Amino acid sequence: MQCIWLSLFNKVQAQEKCPTKLSDWQSLVEEIATDLNPYGKDYSKVLPRNTKVRGYMDKLDRCQKEWIERKGPELGVRVKACTQRIVSFLSASLNFYPTQDGDKKGPSRSLGFNVADQDYYAKVDSFVAVPPELQDQKFLQAISRPAKNNDVTEALSFIEKLNLQRKKKNQEQIVAFYFPTKLGNFESWQRGDAWRLFVRWPGNPIRFIQFATHEKLGGSGQTSVVSVHRDDEGTLHTYIKDHWREIPKAGDVKLKKVTEGVFKGNACINCHQSGPRHIDPASWGILDDLTKRKILAVNEEFSEMTGMRWGGFYDVNSNALGPSMGELVEGQLRDTAFFDACTKETFERIKKYPREGLSYETLMKNKSKIFSKIEKSMNCTSCHDGELRGPIRLPFDPKLTHLKIYNGDMPPGNTLSELERQLLSDCLATEMFGYWKDNKRVPGTVIRYLTGVPCGSSADEPLPSKSQNDSNVHHSIDF
Repeated sequence: MQCIWLSLFNKVQAQEKCPTKLSDWQSLVEEIATDLNPYGKDYSKVLPRNTKVRGYMDKLDRCQKEWIERKGPELGVRVKACTQRIVSFLSASLNFYPTQDGDKKGPSRSLGFNVADQDYYAKVDSFVAVPPELQDQKFLQAISRPAKNNDVTEALSFIEKLNLQRKKKNQEQIVAFYFPTKLGNFESWQRGDAWRLFVRWPGNPIRFIQFATHEKLGGSGQTSVVSVHRDDEGTLHTYIKDHWREIPKAGDVKLKKVTEGVFKGNACINCHQSGPRHIDPASWGILDDLTKRKILAVNEEFSEMTGMRWGGFYDVNSNALGPSMGELVEGQLRDTAFFDACTKETFERIKKYPREGLSYETLMKNKSKIFSKIEKSMNCTSCHDGELRGPIRLPFDPKLTHLKIYNGDMPPGNTLSELERQLLSDCLATEMFGYWKDNKRVPGTVIRYLTGVPCGSSADEPLPSKSQNDSNVHHSIDF
């Protein structure tokens, strides 16, 4: 037992030990970057929990102060430079998870913004409130307790009556339609919980509201608002908030704040780095021509909403969370070895389970042409540049990103086959997070970026003991 405790003690001591030379700082930065960005396809776990983040931040702060105390401010500046990217990454990642895991430091930050969730909601409430007209019980009960499955006729009729009143006042018309989402499967479509009632509420801001319909009685129905406000200088800002409808078996349907429901908040930036997302109905839903025209008009409006900003709550052009998907960093190669790695899993699957009209031998014969076609499509930053559309940075939603590529929506106007779209999605992810080759990890763009400023190798002599350096002045570094 004593040996076990001694082993644990030595392990903790090793983890807490600060660098004694510049090469040690380089190793520490690489160690943290690798730990924060594990290779794998569950990208949602790339950003660490708050407790781990603060542990690393505390260690870097403590070790920098110790380093300056013993080495002096000149080398302190050098170390600060080579750790700045990892410190910025750690600080920014605190904005994406609620306070949890025993972490009691400060209010919850789960939305991805630079303020606490409750402060964000308080400041943007006027932009993301559900219009009073849509809080009428006749409307709320019509979408929460439809007469029969997938029937929102009564709710749409309610909106038509509102439009008649608006027409008399020469006010812009409300646009509303019912469509099937790609969330869920055939069974959820049958139940009706994969359908959404979409409402475009005109004004400044324009509010785009989605109501989940036909929720189980006694449950709660999600109601989300994405608004776009044009400021006095003409710049567009987007704001987002989820609401919940509490649906009892009888009585009034209550519209509640997100913090009062079963859902406590989610990182808006994960899905909405460019603001409103295009509506992409599920193919199994049958839509009439009028609904198709309405969806097309709304999507055209979304396409024109470029240069989106977030009212100062999020800097779309900040590199704190690393490079955007498809953005190359120094040292990153798109060579044969890379494409062999990112296509290996799919190719091996086809080798084991050949597809009709597609053999492994044919793939191997034409793989150089396939690689070239995929490489030409890895140009996400031609649109997602922070000006036209928002960059695709961590922590993006991997399911939505994959669906956009696999369904052929991205890149725009592509002629890729189903197989090539799968390979494109795989290669973009591999490029970001790295891969394994000959039992060694080849870092992706995220790790290469975080470790891209070298700490150097000079002044590698061990630190003098404190007794030899008592005259040094203590310097602090602000993170």
